[in-house]
Amino acid sequence: MTTPTVIARATLVLLAAAFLLGASNVTGKPITDIRMIEGKWRGQIAFAGGPYEIYYLTINPDATIVAAWGANTRWGKVTLTDGKARFSFPTSSGVLYYYEEKDGRVITLRPDFGGWDVQVRPLK
Repeated sequence: MTTPTVIARATLVLLAAAFLLGASNVTGKPITDIRMIEGKWRGQIAFAGGPYEIYYLTINPDATIVAAWGANTRWGKVTLTDGKARFSFPTSSGVLYYYEEKDGRVITLRPDFGGWDVQVRPLK
């Protein structure tokens, strides 16, 4: 392969990745009241380079949260500001996104400094 062909292909790959990352920057539905997300949720946590684990999230009416996976339990808080939600645990904090899809409601947790992410649905 010639150098211009390699550069052209690398450029196309980078442009495609930038497009996909930009397109996936969805912010979810505004959360105007903690009651919109209150309750018990279950889903998965994915660690960078590791396997998925079952993840349980409880969001209480007073905006306190409890997260549990494996042998771990974390207690924290959700704060709402202008329709945006943030979570905070003693060891991490980040953004909480809420979606209403045709298959049901979904919450995702994205930590500020990466390393893991969570997706949960209401526990039935």
